[in-house]
Amino acid sequence: MSENLRLERIRVNKLFNRFNYDIDLNNGFDVGILIAPNGCGKTTIFNLIEFIFSPSLQGYRDIVNVPFDFCECTLSNGNVVKLTRTTSTYEEPTQKKDPKAMLKREISQNENFTMNKILGNRPEENVQLDLSADVSGHPTKPIHITSIFSQSITCLISEDPSIINQDLGFLSDYYEPPRELHRNLIRFMIIIKNALQEWNSNLNINYIRADRCYRSRGSINYFGEHHPLSDIRSSILGLYKKTTKKYYDTLRKMKDDLPQMYLTMEEKDAISFPTFQERWDKYLSDIKKYCEIGILPQQNKQNILKDEEAFNKKKAFFKVDEEAFNKKKAFLTVYLEAFARKETLEPLEEFYSRLKLFADILNYRNRVTRKVVKYDFDDTLNGPGKGIVFEVDGKELPLECLSSGEKNDLIMFYHLIFNSYVPEKKANNPEKKIDLVLVDEPEISLHISWQRKYLDHLLEICKINKLQAFVATHSPNIINGHIEMYVKKGGTNETTRN
Repeated sequence: MSENLRLERIRVNKLFNRFNYDIDLNNGFDVGILIAPNGCGKTTIFNLIEFIFSPSLQGYRDIVNVPFDFCECTLSNGNVVKLTRTTSTYEEPTQKKDPKAMLKREISQNENFTMNKILGNRPEENVQLDLSADVSGHPTKPIHITSIFSQSITCLISEDPSIINQDLGFLSDYYEPPRELHRNLIRFMIIIKNALQEWNSNLNINYIRADRCYRSRGSINYFGEHHPLSDIRSSILGLYKKTTKKYYDTLRKMKDDLPQMYLTMEEKDAISFPTFQERWDKYLSDIKKYCEIGILPQQNKQNILKDEEAFNKKKAFFKVDEEAFNKKKAFLTVYLEAFARKETLEPLEEFYSRLKLFADILNYRNRVTRKVVKYDFDDTLNGPGKGIVFEVDGKELPLECLSSGEKNDLIMFYHLIFNSYVPEKKANNPEKKIDLVLVDEPEISLHISWQRKYLDHLLEICKINKLQAFVATHSPNIINGHIEMYVKKGGTNETTRN
């Protein structure tokens, strides 16, 4: 079980004006499985959870038109965060006016209607979303999300209200708003995140959507869209740069501190000869595996840590008699402390463990087609790397040439292993970790044998990344005997009884 903040219960009342859900996630496992028929709101529940804890413009649009009374999330620390939706009827003005004057009137007198018009909401009702919490038994003051959103837009309208039509092209999903408008529109996101932190309820979410193979939400290029495979390439190269920068920065600092460390080293504090040999051998073995997987650059094919004969010679370098070691043991202890200590290698080890897990999972699942994951990071001889590549019989296969199921698998496991882990995480910074990952329909385009191994792989990922996972699926093959992870659903409608 992970030690992060966890989601233990979700209650949704009158979803689609019909379904009541009371979902218990406190099943004793890091994974909970939700099963319900199509159209009963599994994806909508995920959208609600994501918006409550990771608010966004697109998230607002995903839920504002969906009928529900409230969504209530209970956390492992006992706090309860609640999103409430209320509506009122809009009355259409009877007098015909100039369109610009009418829009100006709507902005000044009926901010909720203006929000409905801008966001494409139902014109027959005004919607208000409010967020509140019960913290240690004490209710908080609600945050009126829709009002904040509306004020953020209306305060930017110029003398000519028709300019709003030019500024809101981003609502098509393919365009970003002007910078000044965007800053105002994200005010509600900042207010919510600050409130969650103040309420000690800041649950960080990674939502892996069912449409993961087609388009990345919130990212664009000059052609109006950005494929998830491009995101993966840039993301893993970015992780590589952050990881190696942290390693080399630490290494440089240790080199600068080496003289002082040696001068202050007491002879009695030096390690023993057998301990030194054991730690030195482990250090060389670690460096070798980092080079082989591609984290540390290969300067040439005869790299001393890649060439087995040269590597063994370097391992034997300190295989001297104990008497010779004891003459220099203070210096050698300091040397080992500087270059082979846990804090120096930790960034590389964390990145390596995830690179290996990712490759092991995909190589296992692609063993029939003999597709093998390789890593291609920065190479001083050949220019910038490609991040992730596949090889078949030694020949590179572009990611775009993978089948739809292989792409789905690649994107899903990449998000689970890498985008649910932040190497520079800090205990006092809630933005530097992921607590909960939502996975919608992991079975899409996957062969039955891949589906059956999915939960085994997911449990391994949850353990290494210290995650809680909430999975929505229709497939009995995904469950594959893990019936103990099936979440209990209470309620009063036919959905919860199925």
